[in-house]
Amino acid sequence: MMENKCQDCGCQDCGCKDTFLPVAPCSNPAICPSPQKCEDTFDSACVTYTGLDLKCGDVTVATTNTSLEQVLQNIVDKVCSLQGQAMTITINNDGYNLFAVVSGGKTPYQYLWSIAQGLFVGHEIQNNEYISPNVSLAPIPGNFLQVGGISGATGAVYMSHIRLDVTDANQAKQTIFYTLTNLE
Repeated sequence: MMENKCQDCGCQDCGCKDTFLPVAPCSNPAICPSPQKCEDTFDSACVTYTGLDLKCGDVTVATTNTSLEQVLQNIVDKVCSLQGQAMTITINNDGYNLFAVVSGGKTPYQYLWSIAQGLFVGHEIQNNEYISPNVSLAPIPGNFLQVGGISGATGAVYMSHIRLDVTDANQAKQTIFYTLTNLE
């Protein structure tokens, strides 16, 4: 394929002449592959993506027949929108109720509470509140540790290891664990 650089360069006597398309130059001839991998170079605005739509969760990043330049820009925009927005999760406790406080990420958040331990569980989640920012727990009768004589304290200790998974609107997920202990 021939190109006419003289008609495109916009100046007179610019040194252009009709030539074959150039082989892409290497920045450092000492490390050029031999034979050179690509004989032609193309502007990314002139290359069309023809594959299936590319998605990140529910967000379409690239559609069929989009320029490669736009596809790359969409990918960069998506990556940059996720940077610096790490979620921070804290859990507050007012006895048998736990409250998740989330910052960062992108709202809305999805919550999933669960008990994260073996057979000896001290609490159960009440009212199927597994998917809200707060959860109520109740002691399981008989599943406690009996204490006595430690600094004068006596009674039953109910203890559970709680897991909370939070997913934001960008599908970023973070898990936090919390140990709930109650003395009755």
